[in-house]
Amino acid sequence: MSSATAIHRILMLMLVASLNLAVTSMASAQSSTQDYDNLGGWSLHLDNDLLVSSDRDQDYTGGFAVTLSGKHARRFPLSTDRIRQAVGRQLRLPGSTRGSYSLRVRVTEFGVALFSPANITSSEPLHDEHPYASLFFLTSAQQTVLKTGDVALSSELTLGLLGLPVAENLHQAIHRTTGSEIPRGWEHQISAGGEPTARYTLGLQRKILSTRQVGRPDFDMNATARASVGFTTDVSVGLNARFGLIRKPWWTFNPHQSEYTTRPTPGSLAYASPLSEVYAYVGTSARYRAYSALLQGQFRDSDVVYRASDLQNILYEYWAGLSVQFGDGLRAEVFIRDRSAGLQADRNARITWGGISFEFSRR
Repeated sequence: MSSATAIHRILMLMLVASLNLAVTSMASAQSSTQDYDNLGGWSLHLDNDLLVSSDRDQDYTGGFAVTLSGKHARRFPLSTDRIRQAVGRQLRLPGSTRGSYSLRVRVTEFGVALFSPANITSSEPLHDEHPYASLFFLTSAQQTVLKTGDVALSSELTLGLLGLPVAENLHQAIHRTTGSEIPRGWEHQISAGGEPTARYTLGLQRKILSTRQVGRPDFDMNATARASVGFTTDVSVGLNARFGLIRKPWWTFNPHQSEYTTRPTPGSLAYASPLSEVYAYVGTSARYRAYSALLQGQFRDSDVVYRASDLQNILYEYWAGLSVQFGDGLRAEVFIRDRSAGLQADRNARITWGGISFEFSRR
């Protein structure tokens, strides 16, 4: 058995065991049910590798996303929430029916993610670097806290478009604004001309530790597991930790849920606190990736694609950030993330990018 196969089986066993633990915990506890669908919140997120290096533009180069929660998410005309709920009921997921959870919140997000090779000045196809790629997406997500209070589940459905021509204009506009070199090879992007895509994701978050002691910094730690099927197909496990002056509960904090553009935990947008908080956080994850349309292409022919044997299956990611809430639900965050590049030819290469986000929650 290869090491990649062994790690894959270990990660799958950890995910299954965690889900079984969540189901058992849910069945053995009693609590009231609370929905946050009548509350409102939104966030704006921007990230780019130019924020950590002014002379490097490679792999995941940047993106932005807007997230709406509660009544704003329900009123959004293009929400995929009904489809996501129907999938959850068919799978009989814990938390998919009323009465199986103590708290539930739903969000809708739309945004874009851009990818590029290291050599962005060449107009020729580059077969030894990350291909140009773009994803314009719409995501419906739900987070439920089970009745034990120490387990949270999430489900996400993302519908998107690969290969839209407007990605070139957007990337070039960003580089003109920052005075950077203008990218020239976007005609060779994955699924050039446009192609629909989709992904479904399940996640689990379990509280490990949460301390609140007078005179000492607060501290939270939680373990996470995620599995996705679609334009990226993978399974991952991770750890998150934060310390400082913390007001919001543990289930509002889960940086592991983000893969490219960083989306706030749904509960963070719904749980508005009038109190200020400031905390630093760190985290890490290990991922087994079976497929990525952003490297391997999908159904449409692409000029630059890689075979499964060209990819690294095991990816490691690290993150750190600082979050500040100013009271009345207004929060700002800065962070840096670092992950494996993903190609066998660049086994020792890393992708690093930074980001900023602004979030407003209303009680």
